[in-house]
Amino acid sequence: MPYGQPRLSTSFRPLPVVPFEASRKESRISSSLSLVRFDDNDYSVPVAYAHHTVTLKGSCEEVRIYSGPEEIARHERIWAKEQIRLDPVHYLALLERKPGSLDYARPMVFSGFASPRITLPGFSAVAFILSNAIACRIGTISASFLSTI
Repeated sequence: MPYGQPRLSTSFRPLPVVPFEASRKESRISSSLSLVRFDDNDYSVPVAYAHHTVTLKGSCEEVRIYSGPEEIARHERIWAKEQIRLDPVHYLALLERKPGSLDYARPMVFSGFASPRITLPGFSAVAFILSNAIACRIGTISASFLSTI
């Protein structure tokens, strides 16, 4: 073997079994508003995970949030600073308990589903169906309404 050339059999290591995932992982505690801070931005988690420790995996395209091995949320990555990414679905359980707050709920306003100042076509029908679905769930709605849905 010529001088200065490494032996091939010992210079290369085998490739890892699991491919490399180019992401940054952090462990955080979600706030009382069901938000988790990652890279100076806030991302929503379902209200059931407020005040819980979660793990965030941030890649170039998205931020995934885990509670243990279970993925509980996934958001598009925000590259600006001090922004908020809200998913209205994460707050539906809270809106079921407080249906009167639907018009002023921050996740709904940010997502364009509701606004106290803007009337969206069809929003009153969605609010009506949601409030009646909540009433049905707690047993205060008539069977005649259920037949119309």
